Amino acid sequence: MGKSKFRTLKNYNNRKRSTKIRGTSGGRKRKTDQFQNNNNGIIEVNEVNNVLRDVGSQLCSEININANNSNSCATNTITNYNATKSCASQKKFSLISELKSDLTDTHVPVSPVLKNSMAGYRLVHVSFLQELVSTLSCSNCGSNKIKLNETGMQVNSNLSRGNGLNFKFEIFCHNCEETIFNQNTSERSHDTSKNFVNKRLVVAARNSGIGYNKLCQFFASMDIPQPLTLKSWQSIDNEVHKASVEAAQENMLKATQIIKSQKPEKETTVSFDGTWHKRGHSSHYGAAAAIDLDTGLVVDTHVASNFCHGCKTKKSNMSDEELVLWNKNHVCQKNFDGSANAMEVECANKIFKRSLESDRDIIYKSMLCDGDSKAHSHVNSLNLYDEPIIKEDCVNHVAKRMYAALDKIKKDNNLNRKLSNVAMKKVSATYATNLKRGAPDPLSMKNAVYGGFFHMLSTDEDPHHSRCPDGINSWCGYNRRRAQGLPLTAHKPTFSREVGELILPAIKRLTDLDLLARCANMKTQNNNESYNSCIWKRCPKSDSASLKRIETAVALATLDFNAGPEGYHSVLQKLGLDTGINTLMFSSHKKSKRIEKSIRQSSEKSARIRRKLEVALQNDKWNCKEGPTYSSGGF
Repeated sequence: MGKSKFRTLKNYNNRKRSTKIRGTSGGRKRKTDQFQNNNNGIIEVNEVNNVLRDVGSQLCSEININANNSNSCATNTITNYNATKSCASQKKFSLISELKSDLTDTHVPVSPVLKNSMAGYRLVHVSFLQELVSTLSCSNCGSNKIKLNETGMQVNSNLSRGNGLNFKFEIFCHNCEETIFNQNTSERSHDTSKNFVNKRLVVAARNSGIGYNKLCQFFASMDIPQPLTLKSWQSIDNEVHKASVEAAQENMLKATQIIKSQKPEKETTVSFDGTWHKRGHSSHYGAAAAIDLDTGLVVDTHVASNFCHGCKTKKSNMSDEELVLWNKNHVCQKNFDGSANAMEVECANKIFKRSLESDRDIIYKSMLCDGDSKAHSHVNSLNLYDEPIIKEDCVNHVAKRMYAALDKIKKDNNLNRKLSNVAMKKVSATYATNLKRGAPDPLSMKNAVYGGFFHMLSTDEDPHHSRCPDGINSWCGYNRRRAQGLPLTAHKPTFSREVGELILPAIKRLTDLDLLARCANMKTQNNNESYNSCIWKRCPKSDSASLKRIETAVALATLDFNAGPEGYHSVLQKLGLDTGINTLMFSSHKKSKRIEKSIRQSSEKSARIRRKLEVALQNDKWNCKEGPTYSSGGF
């Protein structure tokens, strides 16, 4: 971009930064964020103006169509997401911390050397220790012929050490030929005889999404002796699984107590959504969670598995007598007999039935779904409560249906130039925004959607603004300028009448009054999407898994989602480990950064939306310039 164009864009940014636009909720005003130029390509100012014209106020209140929000601070209703400087995570953490329970670090054992900077573990090269010991003298004879040896080191054929990270060092005096010091680097647990450092290693690896093979690769790359044997890893992993599941269950029961204390009628609305370990409707493992919409707390989870590796590999090679003996000690990893698509229904069945148990005793009167499974119809058929469970639709998923419909129309009718990606995003954003404008009345929502549709279709010769709001505060630039007595600007339609006729059937289908009534409360499943990402951070979809590993990941994700980084401390407590000063400091720092980031993102939402439109505009320019360059089997 030349200097003159750069100055023009800079002046445009300054004007955008100082210009106030009128919002769509209560006539509030706020400053727009500075327009950020994409360094990966050149964006002409007039093209940006064409895209953002008549959309400025819509962008400030547009619902986030991409529901994959990686933080748990998205609010449950669009109407109040920017009403306060606090965020959902901050409110959840305060609710949990107010309880005098063992969910936070209040009752977690802390190292007695809390204020000692020398607490915790260090990664030290052996040569440094040898040089340090060589400066010492023998306490018996006073000789300086001191040497450091490592004893008890046994390396198996697979290079795995039996003691893991527990090393045993000996300080030997060659002058008096006596051992001055001989001790392990880590204490042992009295109940399980496992070393503390090895237990901490396994639980830390699980919380970080690292498996045994990746851990061995990391140790080899760092020139550290290989960690535990696979058998020792599996033994400790069983303890970690048990401790994580128990801590998560206690956490969710406490969350249920919080909800019941706020709602004496013991009725609440939950957001229910499923997630799978693999894509493509062929996964062996699936999980689902019910999250309370008012508090944002996970109240129950379930993991379904239709596969057991042990049963698959062992049974085929055993006789009947061997099989009977093996089954006595085998813990099957299969708890569901059905397809991957039916796992979400199975999880809903388990979760809603458990709501009536004595330790929970709560009614899920409404269920927020994404509409991609029959979970709601199934739990209604169980007749668990006196009244049917009300179904509500996630407004983000409803808005995504508009984009999916436009994409299908574009492909079926070869509209690559007449219906660009920028136009599709604009139509979807306008649809979502107009749903909010008309809520909670379904008929008003329908009229608002049609008003936005005809607004984007209008031309100078044939304007259609009768459905747009009138007055100087209208989001419609045409009606606003007419009310102010200003000259009318030229129309720049988003799509032609020909394309509009193709889009109209999709508009009619997505303005069905029954559908609009289910999403009239403007609630989203952002919490579920955030929670799902917490699960797969701890059990990546690219790695192999088992029922036990995914249950551990779900439990750790629940603790992190409900109580923040401090939820991990309760697992350490279950394992009999000290929290440690370094763990406490990191948890406190991460918690504050998480809240700070959430508050910042809630106030920068319009800027993120503009950046998405900017990227879509750049991609359209590249597609027009390059033409088809990649397609599966297309060349």
